[in-house]
Amino acid sequence: MRRSLKLVVVALVLLLSTVIILANLNSHSELPIAKVRSEVIPSDAVKITPGMDVFPPILHSDEWKEPVPLAGPVNTAGAEDAPVITPDGQTLFFFFTPDVDVPANEQLVDGATGIWWSKRPNGDRTDPERIVLNDDVALDGPMFVQGDMLWFASVRKGNYREVDMYTARFNGETWTNWENAGQVLNEQYGIGELSISPDGGTMYFGQEGEYGGRDLWKSEKISGEWSEPVNLGSRVNSALNEDQPCITPDGEEL
Repeated sequence: MRRSLKLVVVALVLLLSTVIILANLNSHSELPIAKVRSEVIPSDAVKITPGMDVFPPILHSDEWKEPVPLAGPVNTAGAEDAPVITPDGQTLFFFFTPDVDVPANEQLVDGATGIWWSKRPNGDRTDPERIVLNDDVALDGPMFVQGDMLWFASVRKGNYREVDMYTARFNGETWTNWENAGQVLNEQYGIGELSISPDGGTMYFGQEGEYGGRDLWKSEKISGEWSEPVNLGSRVNSALNEDQPCITPDGEEL
């Protein structure tokens, strides 16, 4: 009961935050000045660790070790979240905001909140750098990366809904050619957090379900177009919430 209540509260907070962001998009006409993370993290900020978490991670398999903070320069006293890593383990993408207590409309223009990445060319991770994927005010978060394509969620002008999925391409130096993933995926199919099979032919994602709460669905890429989503069924989905899928690089585990 308390867990369900928490989900409802979180959903309402996210919805309110999105409304606030959308209301403030029209009031800002210039990109905020980019800042390094250390410039915007409050001096009294304290990183929440698994031991301090009200809902700490719980392991249900002995195939995994207990979670520990990521070594290297990624973590700060600010908030790092939503990690996405390339199959070779060399490049890590994540969402960063300096203070989770700051209203979303202020995060929008703080010059630091958004997508960051860190590489590991010689075994040690590099200092994270921010990835700017817009030429106007926007709030972005990473979702999935495959090859030279990054899928990310964004609140910005011109969306089909409050939060749309976008894609960007890596040109060898930076991420560019960002564009909306389109009306079909965003408005018609209503895709959520996603993962794509290694061959690029099947997209798994969460959306409102047939079994209760959110379910996992899939769409096949046929002749360059994504097909009508199909529910993964009762062997995967339940009356509770299934969401945020991740398919392994070998395509064998979801």
